[in-house]
Amino acid sequence: MIGTGLIAPFIDRSREARKVVGASCGVCSVIAAAAVLKGPAPLLSVHGVNVMTPLELVYACIALSVVRHVVTRNRVYHLGHAIGFVIGLCVVDWIG
Repeated sequence: MIGTGLIAPFIDRSREARKVVGASCGVCSVIAAAAVLKGPAPLLSVHGVNVMTPLELVYACIALSVVRHVVTRNRVYHLGHAIGFVIGLCVVDWIG
């Protein structure tokens, strides 16, 4: 959550100043780390989309977060979710 709060203002200068209020970006980091640590075990389909590995699910969530950020103008900072996923991937790579 701290990482997202520090990184987001440098990535997204076109919108008003952001405040990280919730913990969803931290949850996204943990999900990404767990997906990498779980390994390439196959998953079932999610909403009719076949996902082969947990890491592919993380990449799909990153893409969905970026698209939601661009398309929607609600109060949810969707780019923060994508940043959280990327931070989780980076931390696992750094540790491992």
